[in-house]
Amino acid sequence: MLDDLEKFANNTVGMVDNHPDLGTLRSSDNWIQDQVNTLEDSLINIIKRCQISKTRQFDQNDGLFLSLNLQSAETATAALLGYKPSPALSQAASNVSNWIQTTLIPNLKVITGKILTILSSLLTPTGWSLKGSIGGSVLGLSNFELEIRFGK
Repeated sequence: MLDDLEKFANNTVGMVDNHPDLGTLRSSDNWIQDQVNTLEDSLINIIKRCQISKTRQFDQNDGLFLSLNLQSAETATAALLGYKPSPALSQAASNVSNWIQTTLIPNLKVITGKILTILSSLLTPTGWSLKGSIGGSVLGLSNFELEIRFGK
């Protein structure tokens, strides 16, 4: 599982590094550079943790580390999607936005799935509860909450 996650995250970093329009934006705007650095650093941290975990037992702390770095990568990606470029960079920004939506976000979803699979192998559900009501909201829609507790 970790090998698969490492390879996929590594390929995603390569795609970010090699995207020509993203490179154009990075060299033109420090804010974009910061967001891309955050994205790449988060993915590289995931790769490194996968590599380190080959030499010792992977545990819940490793899973938490992967989750936090994935969240950081997703936050940087969302920030990049909200970028408002100058007119001179609008075409490059449009290309990057399309690429983020069609390629990067789907890749991050795959990475999320791989991390969730790893986490589920580390955690055992110890209990669950379901709460709900019908017609409890302003619009009269149902409202429910599912809670799953994990532990060893």
